[in-house]
Amino acid sequence: MKNYKDFAKMYIGESDIASLTVRSGSTVAALDFGQDNEYQAYIVDGDTEIPDHYHLVLDLEHWINIYDDRELAFSASADHIRVYRAGEMGCIIQLDGNADVKNLVTVDELLFKLEQAANK
Repeated sequence: MKNYKDFAKMYIGESDIASLTVRSGSTVAALDFGQDNEYQAYIVDGDTEIPDHYHLVLDLEHWINIYDDRELAFSASADHIRVYRAGEMGCIIQLDGNADVKNLVTVDELLFKLEQAANK
């Protein structure tokens, strides 16, 4: 089994109400955190051991979209998707089978790049 800390963390959104919105098929659910902030999750595969202090909060199939207060912030697909939470900020998204994480550009990233280009 692999350790979740061997995987990279990815940005999954930010919120002023300590909650993101998860959509998968007909499932729409809140992904609640302990404080307002920017959130990251370890994105792991199906052969990864999930520590006992993490609790399964969502068990999904095929695809997941995570929306923050403003926009789509994370998108992935896999045969089986599990979302785990721990403490104030801990989050693991386990993608099991045929995993694909979409490369998204947020509005804030786009505005930053436009501002940099304008200042050249």
